Amino acid sequence: MGIKVDFGEVFIPHNLEVPKPRVLPEFKRLAHGLRSGNISVLDAKTFYIPNLHYDGAGPDAYFWVGNGTEPSPLGIKVPNEMGSKEPLRGYQGEDIEIQLPGSLLLY
Repeated sequence: MGIKVDFGEVFIPHNLEVPKPRVLPEFKRLAHGLRSGNISVLDAKTFYIPNLHYDGAGPDAYFWVGNGTEPSPLGIKVPNEMGSKEPLRGYQGEDIEIQLPGSLLLY
């Protein structure tokens, strides 16, 4: 008879609500050729942006998150898909993923 060892257990409550992907509308088409497909929230930190178009000509353009439906000075700059917080470059129909920085979570 072999030795059995229990190194730990995980209790999963029957009413656990597991976060699931959500789909958000595309970017508002305000200026600089900005457009995209519908944006997907993949998990608590990750956004998937398909078919991103942006001309790169905005002098101070970044990915930005915050509470509410409109940008606010209380928001937080989010690194681009390469982890950089430099102003955004141009995109020509690219699919990218961006992640919220540090301990910041969507929900």
